Amino acid sequence: MIEKKLPEGWEWERIRNFVKKVDSIDPTRSPTKRFCYIDIDSIDSSNQTIQNPKLITGKEAPSRARQIIKKDDILFSTVRPYLKNIALIDEIYDSQVASTGFCVIRVTEGVDNKYLFYYLKSDAFLSKLKRYYRGANYPAISDSDLLRQQFPLPPLDTQRKIVAILEKAEATQRLRAEADALMQQQSISLFNNMFGDPVSNRMKWEVRKLGELATIKDVDHKMPIGVEEGIYYISTKDFHSLDSIDFSGAKKISEHDFQQLSKKIEPKYGDIIYSRYGTIGEVRLVPKDVKFQISYSLCIIRLEKDVIKLKFLYYLLKNPNFLRYALSKKRSSAIPDLGLNEIKQFNIIVPPLPLQQEFLNSIKKYEILLQSQKLSASQIELMNASLFNRAFNGKLVV
Repeated sequence: MIEKKLPEGWEWERIRNFVKKVDSIDPTRSPTKRFCYIDIDSIDSSNQTIQNPKLITGKEAPSRARQIIKKDDILFSTVRPYLKNIALIDEIYDSQVASTGFCVIRVTEGVDNKYLFYYLKSDAFLSKLKRYYRGANYPAISDSDLLRQQFPLPPLDTQRKIVAILEKAEATQRLRAEADALMQQQSISLFNNMFGDPVSNRMKWEVRKLGELATIKDVDHKMPIGVEEGIYYISTKDFHSLDSIDFSGAKKISEHDFQQLSKKIEPKYGDIIYSRYGTIGEVRLVPKDVKFQISYSLCIIRLEKDVIKLKFLYYLLKNPNFLRYALSKKRSSAIPDLGLNEIKQFNIIVPPLPLQQEFLNSIKKYEILLQSQKLSASQIELMNASLFNRAFNGKLVV
């Protein structure tokens, strides 16, 4: 592949030429020694930080706990790279252990580790990796596939200036995300104030099984082949953080495959999409005027009874207490799996319709603000994407 021409003083270099060897370890040889283990689930992919490390002993160590990590290392998940399970190692995790599901990148002199970190998580770079994916359900690449890739290498001083600019841009995005989270909390608080915990149901509302209130279906589990031009086929990777669906990067399938999958159910406006495999409990409303189909990791909830309002059920399913309840019903710990029968057995509180409507009237002001925030977040995201693109093409003034 011929890479784009770079400014004078920049060069295209292969990552493998600028990385050091990482030592391995077998923690089971020290069965009582405690250490911090970082696996893919430890990474918060929304901001590429370590949020959920596991403190375990050597005898508890899984077979993948084999890589000794150091401060300033870059962890890059080679399983489903598009999820951006990528992180920089802080001093607190120095000399701890990481899963072999990561390619651990320890840079040599001449490369700023933060500069390479930003490049590795750029959409342009992640798009280049798609040609190396192996596996349909959980596409992965090898360490060698990653390390053979080229990256644009400017002088070290330029690298550091680019990092400073990108850090400021991400700080702005974090502030936007914090405001979004606060708005989400407002809607949760309003729900809890009016209806209490939907799981413990201390207010003694009527309770019905979700399967009594709605039709719940998924599609055939055969993975359709992607096409260049076709009909959107979405999974949780297309769920935007602000309760929407981002179709811009969604897979596309043929009309024939769409029709085959739609024999069981086709998403319609007024349906709820619920994630049930891999990621549990993500909830979205089907938007107007978009033709698409769902992957088998999702299911459709279509209300059939008029004792419960669509938006009320939507906010109930999104409630953190209800999410914990849903997770307790999963059938597997390795790959979280929630069967349709389990979903149909969900206990759903059914307050009187006038009270549900009162809640929906109250929530409207938050939804209006949320729409405004979505626009702001989208604008920031577009600006940052443009910034990243210009930064690694040598077109950013530094």
